[in-house]
Amino acid sequence: MGLRDVVKRRSKLEDLRYVMHKLTALCILLISTTALAESIPLWKFFEPFDLARLSISPAGTYLAASVLHGDGAEQDCKLQVVNRETGEIEFTFGMPEKRRISSIRWIDDETILIRPSRKVTNEDFYFATYEYMKVSVKDWKTTDLPVGAIFNLLYEEPDHALITRVDGRYRDLFKIHMQSGAKTKIARAPTRGGSFVLTKDRKDVAFHVGTDEDGFIVVHERLGNAEWKQLARYRFDQKGWRPLYAAFKPDEFFTRDWRNTKGIEALGIYNRVTGEHREIFRDETFDIGSLLNDRFGNVWGLRINHHYPRVVYLNPNHALANAHKTIQQQFPQRTITILNYTQDYRTVVARVSAAHALSEYVILDANTGSFDQITDRENEIGLDPSTLAAMQPFGLKARDGTSVYGYLSSVKTTPRPGPMVVLVHGGPWVRDSWGWDGEVQVLATNGFHVMQVNFRGSSGYGLDFETMGYKQWGGTMQDDVTDATRWAINEGIADENRICIMGASYGAYAALMGVAKEPDLYQCAIGYAGIYDVTAIERIGDVARWKTGINQWKITIGANLEEREPMSVLNYADRIKAAVMLIHGGQDRRTPPEHFHRMKQAFEEIGKPVETLFRANQGHGFFGRDTVMYMYGEQLKFLNNHIGNNEVQDEIGVGTSGS
Repeated sequence: MGLRDVVKRRSKLEDLRYVMHKLTALCILLISTTALAESIPLWKFFEPFDLARLSISPAGTYLAASVLHGDGAEQDCKLQVVNRETGEIEFTFGMPEKRRISSIRWIDDETILIRPSRKVTNEDFYFATYEYMKVSVKDWKTTDLPVGAIFNLLYEEPDHALITRVDGRYRDLFKIHMQSGAKTKIARAPTRGGSFVLTKDRKDVAFHVGTDEDGFIVVHERLGNAEWKQLARYRFDQKGWRPLYAAFKPDEFFTRDWRNTKGIEALGIYNRVTGEHREIFRDETFDIGSLLNDRFGNVWGLRINHHYPRVVYLNPNHALANAHKTIQQQFPQRTITILNYTQDYRTVVARVSAAHALSEYVILDANTGSFDQITDRENEIGLDPSTLAAMQPFGLKARDGTSVYGYLSSVKTTPRPGPMVVLVHGGPWVRDSWGWDGEVQVLATNGFHVMQVNFRGSSGYGLDFETMGYKQWGGTMQDDVTDATRWAINEGIADENRICIMGASYGAYAALMGVAKEPDLYQCAIGYAGIYDVTAIERIGDVARWKTGINQWKITIGANLEEREPMSVLNYADRIKAAVMLIHGGQDRRTPPEHFHRMKQAFEEIGKPVETLFRANQGHGFFGRDTVMYMYGEQLKFLNNHIGNNEVQDEIGVGTSGS
């Protein structure tokens, strides 16, 4: 019997309530026209997992999961433990009110460690706490643990863990007995922040990577009980390296090293005895991603985020590498993430995901190669992958010859040329990647081509590409987005009279600067939690609280008013002909609401009407399912009015076909 058959069982009454809730939501979200019936209700994109945090015990005896019961305000969260042999629910524990489960980890086959999450007041949103609970399988007793921030569970010593605590300005690493709270200090960090890297046996610290008083990144090494020794110091915009995990040979550690010509992040090896570095893997365009290891820190793979994500098997003989290969062969067009497994690696729990499909849980029996699909969200929620948007990578040469990459997402029925939304990522020192994105799917399934551009200044393509964007807000960074938009027109993808640009944070800045610099290219713009007065960045916002943050802004944007003033989109309100929508939260600490009010005032002073959505209790990005659904509904109404069919909308704007 699969876990879904057990933990998803509802009484007939519960099933009826569930169905009635969905029918009620459907009636609210849809209006009875032929065009609107083609759209997918918004709730389907934001429906939480009823079953989540799936975890198998070390011996494979039990499966534990976080299970949500009910809907809306009546929804509660329970820990359920199932005996895999009998298929029976052995234990159910209801979380306290306004609590959910953030993580589930088995310490041994008789002990579960739960990390709770706490509900944000007045919103359907939860954040993880540093509280932990231990659940005993023997007697099903629960115990609150005086732990702190867990750095590493010591599976070879189930009663112990490594934790970190900040004392003053520096972080300490302790070994703690999780039941009694007794602890022994292992190391104190030599610099602020950062993290520790453990030795191969995980009994001591080998390295620390932190930040000094001047904001430079500093790598320190410690041999045994000796004093910390500085190995490297570099600014964030300079080439350098950092240790990651213990490698395969004694005294060797994997490193992330970008000291090559292009500043591409490569995988390297550092030998602690000889002090020598060597590079073992490097792509010519893309930075490496993350290393993949088992619970004991043994590395088996490297994730690389090219146009599509892929895994390089550094230790192809490792049991988890073989398990990953087996699951990947079964689901060739999906991204496989191994979540947990039995201590003999013979039973593996994994998440299978894709850009065009909801993620699902599967269990692999490595002995037989058979699979058990635990969840079936596709059918339960009713999101058929064939109705969702495919996410295709593209590349082009910008006007100065620089290679720029991105993604185009469209459903099959969207015409070419057709309406297009240019969705600009925030940061700006991050990147868009292939994978599930609810925002992209909401836009695409409502009939819009969605283009995402990794303009210069984005991360993931090497330090040189990132630093090309420094002091280029509104300059070549913006030109890359413009060039990609014109490329989409020339390729017959976008209708040149039906293009909108939108984004959040930096993306909001780029959206409004886009319609200011290119007043005839876009018909509308949406700015969400945006930065509009660049001159005020070091005076308002949380970045202004840190010397390191201020110094980083000075290097990446501009050191003085003369450099920043021309970048502020506030100065160009009178150039904007496109329709504008501004969205902001009153509790936004990253880009405080002053940006919203100043931009709104700039439009008012020239008599330009703008649509606004302001929520006093929201922060840097809206949260809470109902609030987010409402926001996207308003965005869809705005988009449809300016580049869609101008269909009549319902109150939360889910109905437009957009074409």
